[in-house]
Amino acid sequence: MAALFFCVIYFAALGVILVEFNLIDLKILVSTDDPRRINSLVLSMGRDFATACRRVTCDHTGIFCRNCPLVAECSWYQVFAQELSADPVALKRHQKPPLPFAFSFRAPESAEYVDGMVESRLVVIGRAIHHLEMILFGFSEFLSNNPCQFKGKIEQILCRDYQGTLLPLNTDIQISQNNSLVVLSVSDLLAGFPDTPSSVTFKLLTPLKILKNGKQLKYFDFSQFARSLMRRVSSLAYYYADFEFSSDYLELALHSADFVCVEDCFLLDVNTKGGGVIGQGCFRGDFTGYMPFILLGTFLNVGKSATYGMGCYVIDLA
Repeated sequence: MAALFFCVIYFAALGVILVEFNLIDLKILVSTDDPRRINSLVLSMGRDFATACRRVTCDHTGIFCRNCPLVAECSWYQVFAQELSADPVALKRHQKPPLPFAFSFRAPESAEYVDGMVESRLVVIGRAIHHLEMILFGFSEFLSNNPCQFKGKIEQILCRDYQGTLLPLNTDIQISQNNSLVVLSVSDLLAGFPDTPSSVTFKLLTPLKILKNGKQLKYFDFSQFARSLMRRVSSLAYYYADFEFSSDYLELALHSADFVCVEDCFLLDVNTKGGGVIGQGCFRGDFTGYMPFILLGTFLNVGKSATYGMGCYVIDLA
């Protein structure tokens, strides 16, 4: 675990880079005796992961965070506080910020487990990149001490570049000084994708949970999907990267009902606690203005519990 501490060496040089909307995309290999328990692990993360992160970084657990003299430098507070904007216009538009990271895990029924290894993806955005060390330490702590009795150990961490090539940051949790963290610019990521494909196929890798009028949808509704996605991505960009999309959200929300489903293979997941929609489907329509959010959603997930792996999807463009 001491080698994880070495990650922080790279972050001191990131201050200049983080003036725009950036992210890092990690693949984390976890060894475990019982890979099939990964579902229960995901469902228990929420508050328990935040608690694990606090255990590894905070020595002032008896003090209310706002009264702590170290709050300005506290990694835990910067990542988990979710402070609201003081700007009433921005607050109305973006509401409460999501957490600035997103996990995803291979579903047990579809994953190929080799020698008890579980694959996890971790995307961290904007200013939270400075606090990656705490997030990794917290994840390691959570893997070894969680309520669902899942026991795991981080074996390797790799970083994806713009081409999706995996670059090892460590071997057996030993990070080489010859390696550096790849920080991806969102503007560069978006530049490589067409803004107006004729159709998009969405394949849900984990259950999608979207609420409408306080109730969870039991089917895939593209309009609600798009609205939820725009709220999540725009809020993350605003709160953690000081970035505002130039999108007309009202117009995009209104036109999201115009898309036509030409393939519907979605169904309600009855095997996961809390349900959700799984499967895949294809939609046609004018995707102008939607693609930045759709693409970023493949990194950040969408819907309820997106931070901890729900609503993970991939796309095919035509």
